[in-house]
Amino acid sequence: MSKLDDLLSKKKTVVPVLDLSRSNIQTVEEFKRLLEKVPDYKMRPVKVRAEEIKIREKDYAFKMPKKEMRKLLRANGEREAMYTYADPVPGEMKDVVLMELCAVPIDWKMLTTLRPKNKQEEEYFSRMVEMGKLDLKPRLAIAESLP
Repeated sequence: MSKLDDLLSKKKTVVPVLDLSRSNIQTVEEFKRLLEKVPDYKMRPVKVRAEEIKIREKDYAFKMPKKEMRKLLRANGEREAMYTYADPVPGEMKDVVLMELCAVPIDWKMLTTLRPKNKQEEEYFSRMVEMGKLDLKPRLAIAESLP
């Protein structure tokens, strides 16, 4: 009878939450070891019904109203004066025409001897050339389809 009482009186133990916030993982093996320690909580996914979804609670306007824009333009003068951005092209690459590098299917490093000063600027310029090539591709396809 005492065994039965022990089983009935036993309360469920709370599973402790594993705190991995202070762990510093350096290798894949350490990551795998820590991942093995994470318990499987066996939670069922929550199903959301279509009636419960609220698409829009408030009306948000991400564009500035025309009246406010006119007031800003009058106060600040020209539109160009309102938006002044720095040139993102690295200083060493200012003499290179970016669209000429984009039009050729060869890597830009083979087309010019100019290089940015550091590796980060070089990667940034490479991405700019890649974006230019991606921009030209659909434009060329459209131009070829026109009579």
